Amino acid sequence: MSLARQLVKDSGWVLLARVGGVVVGLLFYSLITRTLPTDEVGSYFLAYAIALVLSTLAGLGLPKTCTRLIALAKTKQSAGSISGILSSSICLTIGGAILTAIIFMTPTSRDIFSTLFSSLQTYQITWLIVVWMFLLSIRQLLAESFRGLGNIKLASIFGGLVGNSVGLSILAVAIAFKISPIDLKDCVTYTTSGLLISCLISILLLLKDRHGGDKSETPTYTSILAISTPIWITETAQIAITHSNTWIVGALSDTTQVALFGTAMQLVILVSFPLIVINSAIPHLVVKLNASSDKVRLSNLLQTVATVSFIPAAAVVLLIAVFGAQVLEFVYGASYRAGAPVLLILAIGNLINVIAGPCGVVLIMTGHQKKNMILTVLTGAGSIPIALWLTPQYGAIGAAFAASLGIAVQNTLASIYAYKTLGVRTHITSSGDTLKSLLEFKLT
Repeated sequence: MSLARQLVKDSGWVLLARVGGVVVGLLFYSLITRTLPTDEVGSYFLAYAIALVLSTLAGLGLPKTCTRLIALAKTKQSAGSISGILSSSICLTIGGAILTAIIFMTPTSRDIFSTLFSSLQTYQITWLIVVWMFLLSIRQLLAESFRGLGNIKLASIFGGLVGNSVGLSILAVAIAFKISPIDLKDCVTYTTSGLLISCLISILLLLKDRHGGDKSETPTYTSILAISTPIWITETAQIAITHSNTWIVGALSDTTQVALFGTAMQLVILVSFPLIVINSAIPHLVVKLNASSDKVRLSNLLQTVATVSFIPAAAVVLLIAVFGAQVLEFVYGASYRAGAPVLLILAIGNLINVIAGPCGVVLIMTGHQKKNMILTVLTGAGSIPIALWLTPQYGAIGAAFAASLGIAVQNTLASIYAYKTLGVRTHITSSGDTLKSLLEFKLT
């Protein structure tokens, strides 16, 4: 099978799952913005940001590590190693989640969150945030396990689509039958219920295809953590930087600004959506090409991914620039039209991310996770003070500018570093020879 056909096949499943996930997500947020008052919508987005950052901390960088190690073990046809990697990664994730929960639930941590976000209602659902965190970390690990095995279909379906669909269904039923007045706690409960069902089904499917064999080549806990730690720091920095702006808006502005920023953050994913889709399909291909030292084909793959992703991304940015307010009103309601400038600023930052291409993926999958970590931490550290400076005066618009600047600088530097270190280009290209070479290449 040619590399292009493999990429198209895998991307097809990712595309279907991602499109479904985006549609389900927008429907869910559309319902809650029309059901909850604005202050509770702001609290929901803040709670999600907290749970997501905590789940990244709990995950210890293991999801992407699991993808890489399982893909390598599969290449070597070591079934025992695959089983051992899965078991070890799950144990480490559970341990990380428990430790993260203990730290989060300490009186000091709870007092800090209560003081920072006193105007919001997040403090009232602390235990639900812990459950949310735990399920997010497990779901991500299970999805990446499927990806490492090359089962892009299951990785895509259980990476968010199943859980979000169940949560949406429960919310829709509750609204339709008017089971009870729906509040913030109910919405978070419906979300976590969907995640729980998704995780249980994923575990059953992995157990069904359990890999036996000799586990003597299974990496030790120490060696797994040695690989995952830089990835963990990178992911934590990335997610903290991305969602720290939500925290900053929550701490330095009002609930309306949090709601505007949160809804724009959910909608702007449409810009980077094409790149996200293909990025989810290429990690095992990057590992294969890098292992065979085929830098030309690897570069062709990465630049084709960036170029194909750029065309729809640019179209979405143009749509947002012209009809941003109308789009926000259609999805979330008239109260959210004021978020149009926030949405446009975030869209521009995400477009630059697409132009830079899958630079982060190639650095992680080729063993340069430490350098990627350094780039992420440094650029993120620079964007947070900008957000702290701009948000008190400009609200969500200031936070959006800081977030976009951080994304643009980080991905530009990562793309340059990938070329200097690996000799591969990740950015968009106008060369037709790149795609032609990719189509002709046979993947063994």
